[in-house]
Amino acid sequence: MILVIDLCQRDLSSSEFVEPIAAIVGDGAKVVRSTDLTAEDVKAASAVVICGTALADDGYMDHIDRFDWLRRTRTPVLGICAGMQLIALLHGGRVVERREIGMTSIHPEGADPLIGGPMDVYSLHRYDLEDLDEFHVLARSDECVQAIVHRERDLFGILFHPEVRRGGVVTRFLERFAPEAGPQR
Repeated sequence: MILVIDLCQRDLSSSEFVEPIAAIVGDGAKVVRSTDLTAEDVKAASAVVICGTALADDGYMDHIDRFDWLRRTRTPVLGICAGMQLIALLHGGRVVERREIGMTSIHPEGADPLIGGPMDVYSLHRYDLEDLDEFHVLARSDECVQAIVHRERDLFGILFHPEVRRGGVVTRFLERFAPEAGPQR
């Protein structure tokens, strides 16, 4: 089972940011709101995708302790936008105000199993990340860090929104880390 975590506070946001990711994952997806997430959900997952949110929907930051399991998990995780911010915050990173909205060109920094090469992506965020000592930066735009991976575990983050453009990034994550569970074609 692929655990798809919904950080959104509003159903409309879930339909924009979570449902398209669940569709990419396919039949192997189990969507759970972060407020309903249990240790059993995380333990049962072969991989986890933490979805992004709307621009002003950052209530998840007020309850970061709900995600303390990210400090210990050995399950592969892909954090999208807000999900990337959570992963970084729980590993010593810091968010800083830096908006990017619309089509954005990103450029890899070294070998990366998810990004592959330069590409145009859709960005919708108001925070960038700094102090990423526990991570390798995999890609950047002119303004922000766009992709990271933890130095010791399979914790990936992407700041852009693959549910709008570049869904193949999610597919590559699943093919590499949970080939038995999804995505379904």
